[in-house]
Amino acid sequence: MSKNIMKKTISSILIIVFMISCVNVAYASENNTTDGEELLYNCEKLPQYFDENISFSEIEAGILDFIYERELNIEKGSEGYVDLMYSFLFGEVENISDIAERYFADYASVYVVKVQELSCQENGDARNIDNSKYDISLEGSIAETKERNSEMMDKLSASYSARKESSRAGLSLSQAQKYAEMYALSWNYVYGKYSSDCTNFASQILHYAGMEMIKGQWQYNGNELAKRRWNVAHDFMEYWGGEKGYAFNGYVTRREVNTNAKPGDFIGYMCNDTYEVWHVVFVHSKKNGEIYVSQHTANRLNERWNDITIERPSTYVINRFM
Repeated sequence: MSKNIMKKTISSILIIVFMISCVNVAYASENNTTDGEELLYNCEKLPQYFDENISFSEIEAGILDFIYERELNIEKGSEGYVDLMYSFLFGEVENISDIAERYFADYASVYVVKVQELSCQENGDARNIDNSKYDISLEGSIAETKERNSEMMDKLSASYSARKESSRAGLSLSQAQKYAEMYALSWNYVYGKYSSDCTNFASQILHYAGMEMIKGQWQYNGNELAKRRWNVAHDFMEYWGGEKGYAFNGYVTRREVNTNAKPGDFIGYMCNDTYEVWHVVFVHSKKNGEIYVSQHTANRLNERWNDITIERPSTYVINRFM
């Protein structure tokens, strides 16, 4: 074979290899993957800087685009959609830009509270819940929600300032721990079972520790207001902390919470952008300066708090009764 023929052959091979490489790169780009890994999702439907005036309907469009791009078999309003919201709140979704995750978590903080509110209407029987009822259309914006909840923050701040360390509800920590041990991993159907059950379980613990139900104010089987305060994280923390004066303090780091929380406390997870409290856990015990918690959604019994993934920045609001 002559040198010229060899050169032409090698050139042809290189051109073919280059063309194949280009096709593969284009295919990978179209499918949001590189070497089998998903590319970072950065929602182009949303501003690439944080804008608290963006509407929840715009954020929802971004979430639906995320579901489509990731080819997730999830419909809005389904249990899978609710689970995805909690994943955004805990920061468990991988390969997503910080700004997109922040928008999605802000939306989720309001959405899951709405789910908790709707669950109250099912009288504590999760089997009767029609998932189509979770097809919730959120109104307003992040800024409007924050403004609405600022009154709660004012109440909590005033409660922090006025609270005296000697103030207690006279409840039994051992009874609270005993109840958590009995039902953290199961259900007490006297109080019903909800698909989003963290606050229902927290109220059960508080009641078993000796807190009497308050007619029309805090009851699992009372009027709408009473059931909301029993079952909805935001209402529970606002009622007991802001109105009843059991707020202890709020912290933004795990180190601060571990240092200051004690067994018998209840911790509410609050979204920093919306001031929406979306989750409640019971501080079951404390060892070597670290707290252990019991909760529902998901069910946990006396687990080390530092071992539970919470990647999204939050404020942790503590209510103290014991």
